[in-house]
Amino acid sequence: MGSSSGVPALAVLLTSEAGARGAALENIRFSRLDAKRPPSGRAAVSVFPDETRQTIEGIGSSITEASAFVLAHLEPCARREVMARAFGASGANLTLARTHIGSCDFTVHGRYAYQSSADAPFSVACDRDGFDPERHPGVRDRAYDLLPMIKEAIEIKNNQNDRKLRIIASAWTAPAWMKNIEDWVRDVTKKHIEKAFNMVDEEWLM
Repeated sequence: MGSSSGVPALAVLLTSEAGARGAALENIRFSRLDAKRPPSGRAAVSVFPDETRQTIEGIGSSITEASAFVLAHLEPCARREVMARAFGASGANLTLARTHIGSCDFTVHGRYAYQSSADAPFSVACDRDGFDPERHPGVRDRAYDLLPMIKEAIEIKNNQNDRKLRIIASAWTAPAWMKNIEDWVRDVTKKHIEKAFNMVDEEWLM
């Protein structure tokens, strides 16, 4: 099966330090063998479809602010096509996703929290309000962000028969003001506000 670009519809693409940039690799071809006489010098894979070993909950990918930022540089119709290839029934039809609550190592503007201090209001605006084209030239959809990306994935799922999409949301770390020495990357959460930190997670999920 091929495509207009000449790359097979089902392909293994390689990007490497050696200089390969999306280079198509030859697919591995499997053939049925006599299990009693495996060929010498070749790997044999034994499959037992009638034996259940474990249950796979799904296959998925990460949804981060950085991925939303990249997609915000596309026209909405092109972005929708990319998202459909990932979550749509005619594409990869991913059923799992992992996302972050507050900043992570794949964010655009560095460290941020939904509550910047103990007295500040809780707000998800930093992951909802998009990217300013004046600050980020090339952005086509200034309203696109992490939370709109999640909503778009859910919308794609809701418009098909297979609607299953499990999203695992977790904080990479507690905000600095919740830690003993108020540092983003070191030390542990203050004991008396661990409950408050858990409440932040729960409020975001609701």
